[in-house]
Amino acid sequence: MGDSVCFLLNTAENTPRFSISDTQGGTQDDTTEKSSQKTTEKTTEKIMLAIQNNPRITYRELAELLGLTEDGIFWNIKKLKAKGFLRRVGPNKGGHWKIISTDR
Repeated sequence: MGDSVCFLLNTAENTPRFSISDTQGGTQDDTTEKSSQKTTEKTTEKIMLAIQNNPRITYRELAELLGLTEDGIFWNIKKLKAKGFLRRVGPNKGGHWKIISTDR
């Protein structure tokens, strides 16, 4: 698996920070693709942080918090789940998110 998540704690602010990166070692010449990848990484970091702060957060609340559509949140969470970083415990109503691993 080429992706990893790094969990850092900002001791000055006492706030956790996630960093998700691609460690495949390949190079990408297309600047647009690089920009898109960095935006996706930042978005997934924000999603993981929001879930850490509130495991019962909904797609709608995440969308409002991050200024994205619910479909955008769904797409990012689908990628996090596929990579094994996140899973849903319990039903959609009344369940919660669980961060499985921060280092894969």
